[in-house]
Amino acid sequence: MTMVPTLAQIRAQVSAVLDKAPDARVIGIKAPLTVELGERLRVGERELPVARSDSVLDIRERLAEMSDGSGPLVLLTPVEEAELGADLMSRLAKRQLFAVEPWQLLKDRFRARFVDPRLVQHHPWVAQVLLEVEPTGGFPPAPSGFVQAELVWDLLFKTLLGLPNGDRDAETWVEWSLDPANRERAGGLPPDRLTSLGEAVERVAGNTARVVFECATGERGEGTLAVGLAARVLFGAQAQGDPVAAKAAGRLEAWLGGADIDSETAAVWADAAENVIQRSLARRPMKEVSPLLKQADELLGSLGAAELAHRSRFLAAGFDQRLERFAEVLRALTKGKPKKTVRELDAALNAVLDHALARYETARVEGAEMAARLARWVGHQQGAKPSPAGSLADAAHGYRAEGGFADARPSVRAAPPSRPLRPAPSHNARGRG
Repeated sequence: MTMVPTLAQIRAQVSAVLDKAPDARVIGIKAPLTVELGERLRVGERELPVARSDSVLDIRERLAEMSDGSGPLVLLTPVEEAELGADLMSRLAKRQLFAVEPWQLLKDRFRARFVDPRLVQHHPWVAQVLLEVEPTGGFPPAPSGFVQAELVWDLLFKTLLGLPNGDRDAETWVEWSLDPANRERAGGLPPDRLTSLGEAVERVAGNTARVVFECATGERGEGTLAVGLAARVLFGAQAQGDPVAAKAAGRLEAWLGGADIDSETAAVWADAAENVIQRSLARRPMKEVSPLLKQADELLGSLGAAELAHRSRFLAAGFDQRLERFAEVLRALTKGKPKKTVRELDAALNAVLDHALARYETARVEGAEMAARLARWVGHQQGAKPSPAGSLADAAHGYRAEGGFADARPSVRAAPPSRPLRPAPSHNARGRG
C-alpha cells in the first residue's frame, strides 16, 4: 500500500531535490492522488505548480504542454516507473519518481548521512513531526553529519511544548505548567508522542522529572504546582508516622492516576514548587499569586489534610494556622498555665515570621510581635511590688525602661483579628493599668 505523504513531507522532498538539482523542470513524486495538496506548492520564496495524473498518456500530454522555459512542475502520480518508459523518465529530475521516506528526508534536511538509530527504531513519528515543524530557513546542518537524538529532542520540546531551552528538570515543568497555552499544547498531542517525550525527560533529568512532566502534560496539569506544595506537607519529615498524612498521601497518588510518589520524589517536587512560588512572589503581584496558593490549600483540603497546612512555609492556610497556634500559646501563657512558657511563645512567633507570606501580612505580624512583647513584659512584672516614682524624672525613666512595653496594646488591637490573638494580652494589661 502506497503511503500518503503529508504536505510537509512533499515540501521537504521537493526542497531536497531542488537543493541538489536546482535546474530541475519536473519533480516526480510517487503518491496517491488523494494526497492533500493544492494546485500550487510554496517552497521557500517560490510557488510551484502541482499536477496530478494516474495515467501514462496524461503525464505525456502534460509534459508536452510545458514550454522550454517553464518549471519546475511538481508531478504527483501512483504510476510505477517501469510504466513510464525511458523517454518520460529522462525528463524527470534525477530520472526517477521520488518515494517520500521521512527518515531519508530528515537526513537531507539536516545535511546528514546518519540518524541516531534509537530514534528510527523506537520513535517512528519523530521524522514526520520534524518535517512538519521545519523552520523557514531550514534546519542547521547536523554536526559531523550525524543527527543526534538529543538535538532532535531539544527541537521537539521547543516546537511541540514551547520549552524555551534544553532544561527538563522538575522545576522547569512546574513553571511550564503555569501557562495555560503550554498545557493546551500538550493536550493536543497523541499519547505515543507524550510517552516518547516523557522517556526523553527521564533520560536527561531522572524519574522524578518524568513524574512531574506527566502531571504537567496530563489532565491534572493545572495542579502541578499545588501538588508540589502539598507534597511538602504530606511527605516531609513531620509527616513520618502521621496517619492523617499517610491517608492523604494515598489519596494524592490516586488523584494523580495511580502515580507512585516516594519520599525522594515528593522532596524534589516540593523543592521545585517552592522555588517557583518563591520567584512568583518576588516578581508578580500578590493578586496573581494568591489563586495558586488557594488552589494548593483546596487540594490539601480535598485530600483530608487541611489541618496540616502549617507544615508549609507557603500555603496561605498554613500562615493562618501558625498565627492561631501562636494565639493559643499566648492565651495559655497569659492565663498563667504552667505548661506554657515564654520559650514556647517565641517558637510559635518564629514560626509565623518564618512563613513566606509574613512579609505581605505586616499588620497581623506586627500585632503578633507586639502581643508577644506585651506578654513578656507582663510576665516580667508579675510578682513585683509596684512603688511610686520619687519624681517626674524617675517616672519618665521607668517608662522608658519598662512601661513603654505596654504601648504594644494599640498595635495589637489594630491588627486584623486572628481569633484569640487580640483579647488575651489586653486582659492582663488592664490589671496593670
